[in-house]
Amino acid sequence: MARREEAKAIHATFNLAQSDHLAVVEAHRKWEEVARTQGKSAARNFCDKHFLSERTLQGMSDMASQFWDQLAGQGLLPRLRDLPSEEREAARHAANRNSDNIEMLKAVLCAGLFPNVLKVTNATGKAGLQLHQHKQKVEIHPSSFNRGVQRIDAGWLVYHEKVATGKIYVHDVTAVTSLDLFLFGAEPQVLHAQHRVIVDNWIEMRISPRTAVLFKALRRQLFVLMAERIEVEARTRGDERSPRSLTSMITGMSSAQPGGVGWPPPMETREQAQAALLTALTWLIGKGVDLQADELPAESKKRPAPMRR
Repeated sequence: MARREEAKAIHATFNLAQSDHLAVVEAHRKWEEVARTQGKSAARNFCDKHFLSERTLQGMSDMASQFWDQLAGQGLLPRLRDLPSEEREAARHAANRNSDNIEMLKAVLCAGLFPNVLKVTNATGKAGLQLHQHKQKVEIHPSSFNRGVQRIDAGWLVYHEKVATGKIYVHDVTAVTSLDLFLFGAEPQVLHAQHRVIVDNWIEMRISPRTAVLFKALRRQLFVLMAERIEVEARTRGDERSPRSLTSMITGMSSAQPGGVGWPPPMETREQAQAALLTALTWLIGKGVDLQADELPAESKKRPAPMRR
């Protein structure tokens, strides 16, 4: 029992952002860094010290390589084996430019796990954290890093699996924002008079009509852009020299940030305007923007800044 508690305490150090999924990513990242900088022996010692399975971590690396190959087969990433060795690391860096953007990774998880969504009611007084899906009450499984937390500031969770064993539990949860659900959930229904937005017929958010209309237009443009780019990739087979390829557009995203020096970037062509749209959305998601903020009472607007590694 003591060893189990020790392992649980050590594993909890990987939970940087109220996300079981990203805690696993963080453990893998640290193991990979030790292996790269200190060698295989040090990596094995790292696993022993942190109660991790090296075989499982290596399997994750293998899956990541397979995933890269699948995306390359769709023309969404360059084929590493076709690149000179000196260009491969640059290609990896470009593809992973947002790998340390915690809020962006959560948005991706939201898109992948939707409609597995839970509404969070934070603990007040003697009442602990409460989770609901539709009208069904559920609990976080004891194996989760987030079991026992009293507050989820984002207000929502996505999860991988729900099981009934006496109580209804969810496994593998990640906190997500109203913006994540608005952009990557089902088509939002805007109720202008009530200052509300409904997603998937039950996820309710209080958002001003002006904000809702603006972000619904951004969502529509994002979906059009991605559909168009994927269609182009299918025709060009990932030719990165194509000025309209998805790869070239992503790597061409502006380094300037909204409100900063150099913003807005040039938008003389359609491609430049689309790259600017992606830059702006990446910036907004990375900020952990709460679309409900302008509709909440003043005392409810206070939330800590998004965590960064």
